[in-house]
Amino acid sequence: VLNNKNDKKGYHDTFRDWMRTHGHALTFPDTSNTRYSSYLDACSEVLAHFDKYEAFFRHIRGLRSYVGHNSLEENIYKGLHDECTLTEMAVMVLYREAISHPYITAVRGPGLTDSNALDNGPLLQRVIAHIDELISDPDLILSVDATPQRATMNGASFWDCPCAIAAVRKLAPSIPHLRRIFIAFFKESRVTWER
Repeated sequence: VLNNKNDKKGYHDTFRDWMRTHGHALTFPDTSNTRYSSYLDACSEVLAHFDKYEAFFRHIRGLRSYVGHNSLEENIYKGLHDECTLTEMAVMVLYREAISHPYITAVRGPGLTDSNALDNGPLLQRVIAHIDELISDPDLILSVDATPQRATMNGASFWDCPCAIAAVRKLAPSIPHLRRIFIAFFKESRVTWER
């Protein structure tokens, strides 16, 4: 709806113009392809600027001659208020900050033109070891005073998207299954990293 691969569908320009006038100029992450971490980026974006997304979907409700959303828009709007969806999005934000973004930085960062998958064995072992740490002690990232130095795989001195982390912390009391879903998600991601 916000960045469809078909420019004839969705609200591309309407969305960008509306966001720009509300102080947040961007193109929504491209979730129409399988680019690594695009869904994680989208979750971070939506939670970091939740109020703006909620307001945008209220805004488009009034753009038509009839009152209300179409079914897709209604599902998105309901998803913004659904405990299960918000829990999943929060976990994806935490995974992005702790594992995905540091990993991408390590394999695609500056000066890595000659690196290939065969060189990444030690890095993959670090990923798995950090996932194990987070499974054993989720408070490394779930605690309100968690720091990126302990929570991220690369020991970063800052969060990549501090607004998204702040949003997850604000949301956490209203999503009671966050810890359990976090652990389950990280356990399954570990299986994939091992493979």
